[in-house]
Amino acid sequence: MPSQDDLPQSEPTASEPDQATPDGDDLVKALQEAREAQAQAEKARQEAEAKAQENWDLFLRARADLDNYRKRMERDLAVLVQRGKRDLLFNLLDVLDNFERALAAATKILGDRQEEVTPAPASEASMVEGFRIIFRQIEGVLARHGVERMQVVGQPFDPSRHEAVAVWDVPGLESETVTDEVRAGYTIDGEVLRAAQVRVGRPMPPAPTASSQ
Repeated sequence: MPSQDDLPQSEPTASEPDQATPDGDDLVKALQEAREAQAQAEKARQEAEAKAQENWDLFLRARADLDNYRKRMERDLAVLVQRGKRDLLFNLLDVLDNFERALAAATKILGDRQEEVTPAPASEASMVEGFRIIFRQIEGVLARHGVERMQVVGQPFDPSRHEAVAVWDVPGLESETVTDEVRAGYTIDGEVLRAAQVRVGRPMPPAPTASSQ
């Protein structure tokens, strides 16, 4: 029987490493690439933030422009509505003038009839009273829209509120004063809608004194 020493001996084999170990140059290169990638990522982030800020500024500007446009349109619309309202009410004043003149004429005729031997029928008096009620209703509608009739007789003459159609000397006056109303004037919300046509009294000039001989 052969001994253990007679058996062929196997030579040991060198073990291979599982992974090659990188050298120093590869580590430096990898570190540089990582830094470059980080720098690019930071640059991209800054550009994205700058673009986002720009878009946000554009949005704020657009919203401000839209808000200003809305306010301007509201103001313009309010001005147009007010102007249309003034024009309508101004034109209604001519109708009110004619109605007032007709009412005054009817009242005078009714008064003259009542002084006659045969009095006026009750229906005529009722009709005139009905006209008077309608006239007051029209004045009420105008008042609800801020239209008021001026009180001018006895007031100092004011060219911004009064339109003088006649001027005459009145004894005892110290300044130009409205003595008669020819056509009523009206204001709207405190502003002149239509100036009143008036007759104006002015102080009489001093009498000339006789020169001494």
